[in-house]
Formats: sequence, C-alpha cells, structure tokens
Amino acid sequence: MRFTRRWRPPGLAGGMSFALALFAAATTCPAAQGVALQAGSYDSVDSVGVQWLLPVWYRAEWKNWRIASHPELQLNLLRSHSDKAAQAGAFATFRISPIRSGAYPYLEAGLGLHLFSEKKVGRRNLSTRFQFGELIGAGIAWGGRAGGEGETSVGLRLSHYSNAGLKQPNHGIEVFQLTVSHRF
Repeated sequence: MRFTRRWRPPGLAGGMSFALALFAAATTCPAAQGVALQAGSYDSVDSVGVQWLLPVWYRAEWKNWRIASHPELQLNLLRSHSDKAAQAGAFATFRISPIRSGAYPYLEAGLGLHLFSEKKVGRRNLSTRFQFGELIGAGIAWGGRAGGEGETSVGLRLSHYSNAGLKQPNHGIEVFQLTVSHRF
C-alpha cells in the first residue's frame, strides 16, 4: 500500500491540544517541571510552539551567580508564505543568573537535535529533515525557587536550525521568539 498524501502539521486546535497535554503531564510529575509557550517571527518565517521544561539536572553557585542546566522538549509550527512545517526536538539549555530574591535577569544558551516535517520552508532549503539547533536568549524570572517550583519567566530567544553542512544546500532557519514559562 502506498500513501501519497503528505503529512501536514496540525492547526491551532491540534497545537492547543498538545499544549494542554503537556500542561497536564507537567502538573502530575513530582519534580519541578514546567511548560513554556513561544511565538515569533524572523526573516519571513513565523513560528508558534510549546515546550516541556524538564527538571534541572545541574546547578552550581559561584560568588553571586547561579548556573543551571535543564533539558527541554519542544514542538513548533512554522509557516513561511504558503509553506508549513512542524519541528520537534530537544535542547540542553544552560542558564546563568545572579543569586537574588524577587525578579532577576538571566542569560541562556542551548544546543539540541531536531526533526522537521518538511525539507523546505518558504525560500529556506534545509536538504534534510534532521537538524542541529542552537539558541541564545535573555529574560526575567520571578517567584518560587530559581529553576524550581513556582518560577515564572518571560524572555526572548534566537534559535538557529541547520544540518551543519551534512548536505547542501544548507540554508538553515532562524527564529526569534517571545517565550513565557512556568514551573510546577
């Protein structure tokens, strides 16, 4: 049997259902996990997505600074003109912030592995569905314990997805996103 219909990413209802499922899963886990919603645009590529923030797996303090790392799983829907694609992946994210109570700023960076539903999004030819990802970001967090239960944050991120030259052409995709997250 041969299927000729190409898979299409879910619409708004599918994305919201996935976000609700992530929210329900995060609230039933004993460790401080969380959910993030993100949306943005860059170079004619629009994106909207959800993330599942897993528990902090590394934390260190040095003088007045805290360094923490956590894995995150994400699902983004991308659109450029009439092209649409879904992107799923995982990042290992590192965050540095001053040790203080109340609201505090943070910087973050991450590396990850991702899978795209399409090889082409708008004028961007990725050549492969498998992509590497890098991110940098900054924001403000407050409430709860840093990286722990009750923490809420708002930030801006720039993510870059590329096949690292494994196959040409390798146009890559950059996405600038506003991210809002909360840990339970």
